[in-house]
Amino acid sequence: MSNPTILKCFRPEAQKHYLREISIAFGHQHHNLPACLDTFYDAENYACMVYEYLEAGNLRDKLNEEGRLSVGQTVQCLQDILQALAYLHTQKIIHCDLKPENVLLRQGAERLEFVLADLGAAAYLREAQESRHTTASPGLCGTGAAV
Repeated sequence: MSNPTILKCFRPEAQKHYLREISIAFGHQHHNLPACLDTFYDAENYACMVYEYLEAGNLRDKLNEEGRLSVGQTVQCLQDILQALAYLHTQKIIHCDLKPENVLLRQGAERLEFVLADLGAAAYLREAQESRHTTASPGLCGTGAAV
């Protein structure tokens, strides 16, 4: 039996967003980033990316269900997300959309693992420094701020 996957598909008019995400997500491998496994176009010309499926939901849902993380889980979450960000920064990539909805959960053998997802708003450092990037939830990228 194969592993479950998630499809993220982009309308034909969103080609620019697809190309941005595929250029950043495909080929970058880190334990705290979801694996982009493949990409293809469907019969209706939607660009699709195939990601690994993380069965434990996202941080927003967990916080809504439980109210808060334990101290140990909070420390682990910070460590995992900071490791993902550190890796992206070594690649000269800024995430630009940090929020609980973009932190996915993976049940590891020994603990809950936190995975930083959604590179659709990510920017290359040079692009952000030149204020040429304007996509992000918090509105920080495109202002010249290195977040």
